[in-house]
Amino acid sequence: MEPEYPVGSLIYVASVEPEEVSIGDAITFELGSGTLVTHQVYEVDQANRQFNTQGIANKTGDGEIVHDAQPVPYERLVGKPVLCIPFLGYLNSLLTGRAGLFIIAAALLLMLAAAIGIELIERSEADHTPIGSHMRR
Repeated sequence: MEPEYPVGSLIYVASVEPEEVSIGDAITFELGSGTLVTHQVYEVDQANRQFNTQGIANKTGDGEIVHDAQPVPYERLVGKPVLCIPFLGYLNSLLTGRAGLFIIAAALLLMLAAAIGIELIERSEADHTPIGSHMRR
């Protein structure tokens, strides 16, 4: 749905009832594979309880917008996008994948090592305090 929703964006989607969707609205729906897609509605087929959608960036050589081949049944509607944060989707994908798990684990280990190192340094400095220097005169 570029340019409105750039590739790699994190989109917050609010749940809506199918009856709240109008022609021209962007909707997010689930494909059979579980993939989420955000496209624009160009027709609401209430009799068959489905939406006909198009990706506004999907154009023919003549510049005509290509309609999606399959209609979207009401049951696959997730909702309407209400907030888009560009590029945050890439970070989300990175951190929720296998590489992200490794990055998070490595960061936690580094923080633990730093905390232990600071504690050891503080103890070492405390052990070298001259006798009586902490007493009042």
